[in-house]
Amino acid sequence: MPVIPNLRRSGDSSAPDPAITPLTYVDTPAMDYVKWLQGAGNAIATFSSDPSALSVAVVGSGGAGLTAAYELLRCGMNVTLYEATDRVGGRLFTSPSSTGDGNVFEMGAMRFTPSEHVLHYYSGIFTDSGASKIVYDNANMFPDPGVNNTYIAFQSQTYPFIPGGQNTLPPSYKVCGSAWDAFMNNGFRSADGSIELAAPNDITGWLSDPGPNQHAIVQAWSSYIGSFVNSTLYEAVVRIFTDDKAPGGVRWSQTDLEFFGALGTGFGGFGPLFPISFLDIMRFVINAVDSDQHELVTGVQSIVDGFMKQKITQPGGKVTSVSEHVRTGMPVSGIAMNSGKARLSFEDGSSATFDRVVVATSHRSMEITMGLGYSRHGLPLAEPVADSVRRLHLENSSKVFVETSAFWTGADPSTGSTWPRNVVGDTLLRNFYTLIYPQAAANTGALLFSYTWADDSVKQQTVLKPDDRVQLLLRDLATISPDFATVVRNSLVPGTAQVIDWQNEPYFYGAFKLNQPGQDAYVQSLFYDFQKAAQKSESGVFLAGDSIGFLGGWVENALQTGLNAAAGVAVSLGGTLQAQALSPFARLNPRTYDYVADGATAAVGAPPV
Repeated sequence: MPVIPNLRRSGDSSAPDPAITPLTYVDTPAMDYVKWLQGAGNAIATFSSDPSALSVAVVGSGGAGLTAAYELLRCGMNVTLYEATDRVGGRLFTSPSSTGDGNVFEMGAMRFTPSEHVLHYYSGIFTDSGASKIVYDNANMFPDPGVNNTYIAFQSQTYPFIPGGQNTLPPSYKVCGSAWDAFMNNGFRSADGSIELAAPNDITGWLSDPGPNQHAIVQAWSSYIGSFVNSTLYEAVVRIFTDDKAPGGVRWSQTDLEFFGALGTGFGGFGPLFPISFLDIMRFVINAVDSDQHELVTGVQSIVDGFMKQKITQPGGKVTSVSEHVRTGMPVSGIAMNSGKARLSFEDGSSATFDRVVVATSHRSMEITMGLGYSRHGLPLAEPVADSVRRLHLENSSKVFVETSAFWTGADPSTGSTWPRNVVGDTLLRNFYTLIYPQAAANTGALLFSYTWADDSVKQQTVLKPDDRVQLLLRDLATISPDFATVVRNSLVPGTAQVIDWQNEPYFYGAFKLNQPGQDAYVQSLFYDFQKAAQKSESGVFLAGDSIGFLGGWVENALQTGLNAAAGVAVSLGGTLQAQALSPFARLNPRTYDYVADGATAAVGAPPV
């Protein structure tokens, strides 16, 4: 679930630029999941005896749970996928407009980038479901601010922005944009010499060819860890951009800092994320998930359908699919271990026993719904894994959608151009997007009236009814432009408003994991926990999901951790991983980095090669 705007684009060509398309990610530079999947072939693991005698429960049907269930079924195991709600997909959630005219509202994940390689791998092989590949062409790039006509609102002033036009913008627009570009291209060396950071663009380039660049990647990211593992985004921005050698050559003023919080480099602010770890935001940038974002015009539901419907031929010849193994409306209330077996308790009072379990929910649900935030006798998670489940931050997020007629084709008298398709700023609505779907009725669109997170989400959730929320946002829009607010009001399709506040959703309790300063070590313990499968004392419960990986908020993160968990289950039950040398057990090294604050000045171990 992306939280930042497009900061980089590769241009107008239909193909992504390889220079900003990493094959691996900065925290795991040696692990190419797609290469492993391709090398493994029909199944990620094989067994010397009948795998259908092995029972595995997967709890949670989001991207991680679907991935784990799909891969374990391909191995031939007996899999049951439990979903607490009546809907499969988790935060992969496409909700159709009530008009039924083809417009859809992406209530969860909505932006997809070239560096999400596992996502694209699966969407490319799902042939039985009718799921469409994610289309990389200019027409279907996500309509981020600045790509289309945009209103920028800052400190009670409204600035129309027309791409390629002569625009009058706040002075901080140029200061922040130039400084950010300088940082991306040149890195940062503080005036006192205590901090030296490689250029993010250089690290991204190394990740596009990670094989010969392992040492450079690890050393560069270790410098970021050593300098800022305990720093918020705000603290790091102040340290970097008010230094005597600030990137771009201009020390930021307080107004510049406020502009960056409200509008970033001009088209989407970081202010709600200022308390988040600087390293987490830099992960987005270096891994290029902020670049060349596209919408999936068939809706993210097509990815869910792909996992659910794709035909699977198991080793014994049985043909099945994930959809045949799903039980919805079955919240798991507890997991206990007994004699090497996992006993699942359900909220309806029933129970079931399995050889192994994959828990693929938000970490907040692991704690609140299933009681996995403790490590006492009989519970499956040991410290520090259980401790990490308790302590990690989970972000709030809200969306307000409504269908609209194509108001953006009309003329804005203040600019002589068409009305904007985007509004960004420091007011209540924060981020306003129009999305056009080719399968929808002509001259209609899905208006994402507001996409907010953190404190801005909490502000909006006080107004619960969708229509009331829309009226609140219309009032706010009128402070930006009364004329535009009237145009939007007149274009809305009555009765189509839909609202979601992920922190209020049962069994979710939040939208996506984002680290607070110092929490990288928690993620490290969660992400590498699957490797306990090689230990005879392991518990039999494996974790997956957005919360478990380093790149919180992105579908790719969920899919990768689902693969890790599936590999852990297979090894734990005596399986032999295919393409072993390319697998997560061989290519992921928990000692690649030291995320503990006092020891984070350098890498403590080399990544596997």
